[in-house]
Amino acid sequence: MDIKIYRVIGEIHKVKIIRKHRKKEGIDTKRKIVYKFVREMLGTSEKDVLERIYSLFGSVYNVKRNRIKILKIEEIKEEDIQDKNLKKFIELVKNGEL
Repeated sequence: MDIKIYRVIGEIHKVKIIRKHRKKEGIDTKRKIVYKFVREMLGTSEKDVLERIYSLFGSVYNVKRNRIKILKIEEIKEEDIQDKNLKKFIELVKNGEL
């Protein structure tokens, strides 16, 4: 298995309750929010990375998979990595420290 580096660009569409009424009557105040994200991950294929993105953001933002819109998935080289933690991890693995 060859592990590759992918950059995923997408959006999370969520409805946030701003204010709940204390009495039984009335309507909750809601607002639609769009979170944009760029995430770099290691994976064997695009399907593997997509599954991990859905799982991760679904649990963190408490949204269903149909609310996560993937705009772009691209395979990148090691020189193009912007995530500092991922860059350090790859260097440690190359040096044999992990």
